[in-house]
Amino acid sequence: MDRIYVRNVVEATGGELIIGSYDSEIDSVCMDSRVASENALFVAIPGERTDGHEYLEAAREKGSSCALVSREVEVPEGMSCVLVENTVKALQELSRWYMSTHLAIKKIAVTGSVGKTTTRDLMFAAVSSKYKVGKNNKNFNSDIGLPLTILTFERDMEVGIMEMGTSGGMEEVAVLADIARPDVAVITNIGVSHIEHLRSRDNILKAKLGIARYFSNENTLIINGNDDKLVSIRDLGEPYKIIAVGTEDALCDVDYLVTNIKEIVSEGLIFNISCEEGEYEVKLPIPGEHNALNAALAIAGAKAVGVSIEDAISGMGEMTTTGSRLRMIDMGGFRIIDDSYNAAPDSMKSAITTLIHGDGEKKIAILGDMNELGTESYKMHFEVGRFAAEHAVDVLLTIGEKAVAIADGAEAVLNEKMASGESPGTIVIRCENADVAYEVLRKIIQRGDIVLFKASRGMALDELVGRIEEVYKNS
Repeated sequence: MDRIYVRNVVEATGGELIIGSYDSEIDSVCMDSRVASENALFVAIPGERTDGHEYLEAAREKGSSCALVSREVEVPEGMSCVLVENTVKALQELSRWYMSTHLAIKKIAVTGSVGKTTTRDLMFAAVSSKYKVGKNNKNFNSDIGLPLTILTFERDMEVGIMEMGTSGGMEEVAVLADIARPDVAVITNIGVSHIEHLRSRDNILKAKLGIARYFSNENTLIINGNDDKLVSIRDLGEPYKIIAVGTEDALCDVDYLVTNIKEIVSEGLIFNISCEEGEYEVKLPIPGEHNALNAALAIAGAKAVGVSIEDAISGMGEMTTTGSRLRMIDMGGFRIIDDSYNAAPDSMKSAITTLIHGDGEKKIAILGDMNELGTESYKMHFEVGRFAAEHAVDVLLTIGEKAVAIADGAEAVLNEKMASGESPGTIVIRCENADVAYEVLRKIIQRGDIVLFKASRGMALDELVGRIEEVYKNS
């Protein structure tokens, strides 16, 4: 972040300086007192569990020079304080002001039901081959996370790649798009994540299209041409340019065609991409056949801001993913596929496909609850279980109340196989919680196995992965 001053905060937010100096320097912005630093602006955000207004003293001890508050509080000595009506909205206004006054960058926004973070990371790698690029830190893609991201960007940056998420509100993506005003936007797909709140895929499409609400004929929207809802955008008569990527099964004519997808779990992914410039081979250091389309979206986004296809492909060869997304872990005697960051029905099935393609004596899947699926939750979990059993996962462990339906689906397939005289193949084990799953895993994992961990973030399967890593790497 370029240095700003308290007077800039007052100007941008319309707030009132209640104590301190307009000339106090600000070198960073945070909402967590634990990560506050010298000359930080601490934004006090009230939450369901904690209230940031109670941590001004802790932020000051770390060096914060100013606090942004929405109610009268006791201000630590030596700290300036700006009072606003709503600290979240004030943070958004500050990021909007900073974007318009300190940054002259090309802006790419990414949203979608699944795959948006991986697509963002792929695009960051692709665009970094030519430009100095900034992106969201971790999963900072919300009405708070995106403004905090923007406020980390520096004046000499040339491109900002910004992931935009939602917790299920119809206008959330549009609010973020209003702050960032992207030049180029990418929508990865329209799935069923948040269908509990938005009720239908049509509503999810409308919510995600908020990313292009402020587009004109100078802007570009890049879509997944294999997605039935996204291809319908072309019939809306929007003024902006639409670019589609897809496979040979695409539902519309595509500008970037993906073919010959080959997954080698220990090495990554190889595929071809054809476009106006020619045909190219792409090698990614990450597994997952679905990532071929994510990479094609990233290549199209990079090309839209002036990166050559060759440079984009070269850059993606060096990419790394954020968090626990198809992270391959070599445990010496066996391997882990850590995809525990989040889950939806389609990404569950893709991860299972990656597991099946892996080279392992036993293929073990630890699958947990998928959240926010509404009235379709049981059916969608059940279908994932059927998919796992039909694709011959050797051992299926389920964790959580909703994941019981995954076990039900797998066992339905096993019963059908036995009724027709076939070997059931998959062993299904229902685990009440992660502690039970841990004990089961300790008993069944053997040298040469490959183990997948996948569930919604709330299940915290990354902690189970950590326990397994700690035990076996130290043994």
